[in-house]
Amino acid sequence: MAMSPHKSLFSYNVTQPYPFKWFTPVVVIGFVCATALFSFLNFVANGYYLVNEVSTDPNATISRSTSVRNMPSFFASKVQATCQPTLLAPEAVVFTNQTALTYTITSIARPVGDDIISSLEYHNNVLENCSISNIDIDLQSFDRLANQLAFNQWGVFVRTYLRCDVHGADGIVTINMTHGYDYEPDTLSYGKLYTFLGTGFLKRNRTMKPGLWWGESLMSWYWIYISNAMQIIRSDKVSAGEAPIRKGTLSFSRNEEVTDVTSLHFFDIDYRLIIENEDFSYNFVYPGDYGESRNVADLDKQQAYPNIWIPADSLAKSTYYTVLTDLGQKSVVPNILNDQNLLEHFTANFSLVQEQYSFSNARPGPADAPFDPENDTINNTASQIPSSVISASYLCQVPKMKSAGNLLMSILIADLVFLQALWTVFVLIVDSFMLKNEKRAAHGDATNQWNKSIHGQWRTTSEDEPGYDSTPIDLSGADGSTRRAGYQRQTSSQYNLLPVLGSQDVDGAAN
Repeated sequence: MAMSPHKSLFSYNVTQPYPFKWFTPVVVIGFVCATALFSFLNFVANGYYLVNEVSTDPNATISRSTSVRNMPSFFASKVQATCQPTLLAPEAVVFTNQTALTYTITSIARPVGDDIISSLEYHNNVLENCSISNIDIDLQSFDRLANQLAFNQWGVFVRTYLRCDVHGADGIVTINMTHGYDYEPDTLSYGKLYTFLGTGFLKRNRTMKPGLWWGESLMSWYWIYISNAMQIIRSDKVSAGEAPIRKGTLSFSRNEEVTDVTSLHFFDIDYRLIIENEDFSYNFVYPGDYGESRNVADLDKQQAYPNIWIPADSLAKSTYYTVLTDLGQKSVVPNILNDQNLLEHFTANFSLVQEQYSFSNARPGPADAPFDPENDTINNTASQIPSSVISASYLCQVPKMKSAGNLLMSILIADLVFLQALWTVFVLIVDSFMLKNEKRAAHGDATNQWNKSIHGQWRTTSEDEPGYDSTPIDLSGADGSTRRAGYQRQTSSQYNLLPVLGSQDVDGAAN
């Protein structure tokens, strides 16, 4: 009994070369180009991953990722650098990228309808259309802390009320803020006696930001000027047996009809000064005492008590332009801080303050002398004032390239997968269409070929000729006799396709 042949669970295909001359160069060139294309796409899609980074300048952080930003977004959208906005809310203390002054947010509102909103998603938006409504100068004496009195018996607190617009995702939003300046704050260390205190400003740079450097100098010098002047006035009143001023407030608001910064009509002024009597009763100094005068020029002309109007006016102007410069407002012209003539004019009083140092244990600064046009330089044009944004920390996700080993391995694996898929599709197309048509054409040639005779003559045979039987015969299930009959029939049919032997018949040739 014969044993059945072994059948493996696995099989292989019998292959043969493709009959097309163009096939090999097309495959080689196509797969080289496909490999380059797939490698590039895999590099774009898989070459980077995102890492967290804290940034104070999200615009610069995003712009640094130029290699990814220039890639097609549909490939690199998942690895684009992004930064989350920061949240601004009332009572928050902020400062600008100029790192000079600090501000307290009082409210956030939409200009249309003046709707108050609880917070603002801020994304490094430029501060625009900033304006100052009021500058209040509070005169303080024995209500101050002991460490402040050690420096000066009188103190000055300057409060500025301002507003700025920002263009956010939801349109224009107005931020209302205040700025407070006290050259001798209650947090001042007693160890800084007889030195430049440097308070009220976060940083200073005479070379990079000369305007703000001189703005700080103006504010500290006129702060010392007023505080010393109030001490002299108080001493004179006490010596004369009269009740001195206990405290007071001077409020300056912009007179839009006057553009000359040196004019004493540049601000409108309102004021209240409290005089403390020996019996602890109080009298007040207010505009009604001087004919309701509302400008510094009239008060100075009348020498209205306490006659500190001009240095207070200079302090208000110094604060006005320092704040607007810190907020990056280029449209405010003229500007004391970038006009040499104006700066020389307003620093000329530094010499007068120097004569009163004996009344102060704090030194103004950082400038220790008036502005000298021949030796000092400033930004001479408003265009040199940089735009300002609120300084904040932003959580960013930035793309970072994978290590060379990981990158090579990921690209190699992805290329193999894509190339295998491409080869499968390509072979399927060739086998299904081109090779099928080729086989059909070859079969037609075989059945319609010219048959060469012994004498070199040819004739054609076709399926229509007598004796040609093209009916398929299924012999798989037939018995022996049937198989022999089928083979005989098939042989007979093939016999009819043999070449014609001319004058000799096949039998004769066989003999």
